[in-house]
Amino acid sequence: MALKEDFFGYLESHDISQSQAAKALGYSPAVITAYKQGTYAGRVDELEVEITSWLERESTRSTILDIPVLETTLLRQISSACDIAYEEKDIAVIVGYAGCGKSVALREYVRRHQDRVYYLEANKATSRHVLILRLGEMLGVSLKGNAADVTARIGIYLKGRDTLLIVDQADDLSDIALEYLRQIVFDEGQTGLVLAGLPKLAGQIMNARNDHDQLLSRVGLYVRLPALEPEDVSRVLRSVWPSLDDEVEATFVEKSTLRMRAENRPSLRRLAKIMKRANRVMYKNKLNLPTTEIVEHAARYIMNQEL
Repeated sequence: MALKEDFFGYLESHDISQSQAAKALGYSPAVITAYKQGTYAGRVDELEVEITSWLERESTRSTILDIPVLETTLLRQISSACDIAYEEKDIAVIVGYAGCGKSVALREYVRRHQDRVYYLEANKATSRHVLILRLGEMLGVSLKGNAADVTARIGIYLKGRDTLLIVDQADDLSDIALEYLRQIVFDEGQTGLVLAGLPKLAGQIMNARNDHDQLLSRVGLYVRLPALEPEDVSRVLRSVWPSLDDEVEATFVEKSTLRMRAENRPSLRRLAKIMKRANRVMYKNKLNLPTTEIVEHAARYIMNQEL
């Protein structure tokens, strides 16, 4: 009886529906309803084993470290570039290595400009057609008709509005999709556009074989992000653990360094993963601060090239 009360009490306190819980447990909503009513005719003991395991996992997940977004050098650079593209209705190209914190900074910019800045994260499946549909859906225009119809509505919607479009992971877009953004968002929609991605994005735009002369001539701001500064790594760590031991901090820095393109670069993404995993170990062992052993343990199974 105590387990049942804990289970349904947890669902209510965390605003989780019985249908959502049923899906997570691998049962039908009818089973959860019958269990609550005491009429479940199946193996109650097996169901309760699953419920107990799920509650334990949820308890651990609730302790996942929430790392604050800080005013790092990189965040300030990205914010400044977005401001220029927004205010001048220009095109900004922002590139940096994986894990440097681009996406975190871009989402923070969007959060600070809610209802004014649109954010679209591309991927390798984002063809021109998919891009049209995603843009239309994001802007709230009708998707009825063919691609040309939707495109016309996108251009009309954007023109005259005080807004900015940020496209993250733009290096995954095809040449056709990039030109579509230039033509419809910037030229016709007269809207500021930020294209962000890995360094290869700049090469793709500047490569004469890709025929991006029109796009290249319109780029008003190009930002190549530097590696994460050691001071910023320290600030992130001490925002969570102010009294962190210097030796432990140095271990975090060492373990979060990523080998990329024959260069060693601190990775904010890697640092966050190690911090969260270290915090999980601390929670299970009832510790308040990480140790060098915990950091080394947390980083042990993260893939990396040999430094």
